Amino acid sequence: MSLSVLLLKMKSSFWCIPLVYALFAFILALVSLKVDVIMMTRTDIIDLIPQILLTDIDLARVILSSISASLLTMTTITFSMILVVLTTFLSEFSPRTLQNFITNTSTQQVLGVFVGGFVYSILVLLFLRESEIATHFFVPVFAVFLAIVCLMVFVFFIHHTSNWIQVSNLIHNITLGVMEKIDTQLLNEKEFHKDAPWEDWESEEIKHMTPLKIHANKAGYIRNIHINKLVKQAEKDDCIIRLERLVGEYVNPDISILSVWATTNKSFEKYEKYFSISTKLASVENIEFDITKIVEIALRALSPSMNDPYTAINCINNLGRILNKLGSKHLPESFHHDRNKNLRVIWTKPDFTHYLNRSFYQIVRNSFSDISVLIAVIKALTLVAENNSKPIKEKVWELGMYINEGVSKESLLSLDRRYINKDLESLAKATNHSKSFKPH
Repeated sequence: MSLSVLLLKMKSSFWCIPLVYALFAFILALVSLKVDVIMMTRTDIIDLIPQILLTDIDLARVILSSISASLLTMTTITFSMILVVLTTFLSEFSPRTLQNFITNTSTQQVLGVFVGGFVYSILVLLFLRESEIATHFFVPVFAVFLAIVCLMVFVFFIHHTSNWIQVSNLIHNITLGVMEKIDTQLLNEKEFHKDAPWEDWESEEIKHMTPLKIHANKAGYIRNIHINKLVKQAEKDDCIIRLERLVGEYVNPDISILSVWATTNKSFEKYEKYFSISTKLASVENIEFDITKIVEIALRALSPSMNDPYTAINCINNLGRILNKLGSKHLPESFHHDRNKNLRVIWTKPDFTHYLNRSFYQIVRNSFSDISVLIAVIKALTLVAENNSKPIKEKVWELGMYINEGVSKESLLSLDRRYINKDLESLAKATNHSKSFKPH
């Protein structure tokens, strides 16, 4: 397993940070006990410590046992609060939003502090021994200090949980995560120049070659593709690779994940290791997966059982922000070259139209009876069109006309007709289609 895959799994796991805190607490317990023995055997140091901070063996055991029981209780309560939040996410928002709260650094650190505090106090209670030289101890006072820190962290966790359980904050956090991923993904991927003539990449020699199909080594979702390593390996093997699947797609050993054109008879099964495949999706590097979360929250809000259009409108506004940023960025190209500008990897990635339809198609299909939601979509599309290029304007206008076709003209009331015509006119102006637009 490569280091990047290991880091990816650790980042999406729930046990990693609490385990680190527990190991640190174990080391801290051993070190503090050793330091306490050294301090209590030197009279010059004992005289400098106030007597109120020193405890005998009986009081030390009472303090440590009380702290251990209290921290275990706080850990249990914290775990119960986490379950309440997860239940709320499942029933009210989307099952895919569970990962956002579980993998949140603050959530894991709170649990880590409680686990570390419990491990420290129980280990000190286990190893604390009275001797002829050491009859008083300073370590229990340090444990009391850690207990106070845990109490403050517990108060923080209550505040943290109350914020996360609010749907507006959840949508905002998902949106911020998508914004960061857009910048990070486009910065990390090394793309060649747009004017490179690789659209017609199939030479006469390659056209008559049968590509070698490489299949997945197990069933699951593609969580990550190490594109830079694939380029280096293809350069070493002097071949051209075409990726047949996208991140987030489900594959199994019967499905080919890439095609290889090579002039040598080498073994290319090693390319499987550059694919991270798991039984579940993760949003660590998957922009589309996070967009799906926001869309699902909006669809839940539009369902008859919830009937919460303002939450859906909030989702639409944030989707508009994401699409506006995606449109203004140069999306990754389909071709990747080596150091000598030779084509090595072909990977057809999702374009802006894909993300646009992924964001709004299902919402629009479920909102033709709710004019306020459709107006919110039109305003979001207007924002995207105003700040992006002509090809994106055309795609946005196409979706706007789809909305216009789906609205029942006969059922529109006068105010509905006035509002939707006003926003459609703004969209037509932003996409340079004012002349072709015909109001209801």
